[in-house]
Amino acid sequence: KGHYKKAGDAAFTSQPLTKGTDGSYSFTPAADMAEGTYTLYFSAADNLGNKGKSVNKTILIDTSKPSLTDVNINEKGDDTVSVNTGFDVKGKADDVNGIEKIQILDDGQSIKETTVINPSTKVWSISFSDTDLSEGTHKLTIRATDKAGKSTDVLKTVIMDRTAPTVELTYPAATSAQSGKITIQGSIDDGAQGAGVKAA
Repeated sequence: KGHYKKAGDAAFTSQPLTKGTDGSYSFTPAADMAEGTYTLYFSAADNLGNKGKSVNKTILIDTSKPSLTDVNINEKGDDTVSVNTGFDVKGKADDVNGIEKIQILDDGQSIKETTVINPSTKVWSISFSDTDLSEGTHKLTIRATDKAGKSTDVLKTVIMDRTAPTVELTYPAATSAQSGKITIQGSIDDGAQGAGVKAA
C-alpha cells in the first residue's frame, strides 16, 4: 500500500498500490492533496506474510502561485521609471513552500536573478550597473518562482537615458541687430529614446 500524511495530521491515509507493466508500483490519492508538506511511504507483504516498508519520503504539494509585492525601482513604485545611471530593483516575495529565485527578464530573456531573500522580511534586491541596460526603453518582467516551479510576474518599464537633450537657438539669427522688446525662440529635443525634458 501507499501511505501519506500531511504535516500536523495524526494519522496516515492508505491507498492500494497498482502494478505497472514494467514491474513498478504506484498509487493515486482518492482526492486531490491539499497544499502543504507530506510524509509518504510504501508497505508490502509477500505470500508468506513477510512485511516490508520503504524509507519515508517528504514531498511538497504546492497549488498556489507565490506572492510578489512592493516591487519598486530606486524606491519608486511607478510602472515607468526613467534613469541615467545604475539602479536597484527591490520587492517582497513569499510562498508557503519557499521561493526558488527572483528573475528580471528583458524582452523575454533573463538578465538578472537572485536567490537571496530575507527570511523574516521577505525582501529581495537586485542591482543594475550603469552599463547593464542599453540606452532606450526596456520592458522588464520581474518574476518570482517558487520551489514547485509556479511563478508570478510584475511588469515595469525602465527608460535608460544617458544622453543630454540638444538645445538650439532659432531666433534671433546670429549677429542680427535687434532693438526694443524681443522674443527669443529655440528648440529642445531629447530624442526618440529620451526620458523627456523636465525643465528648460
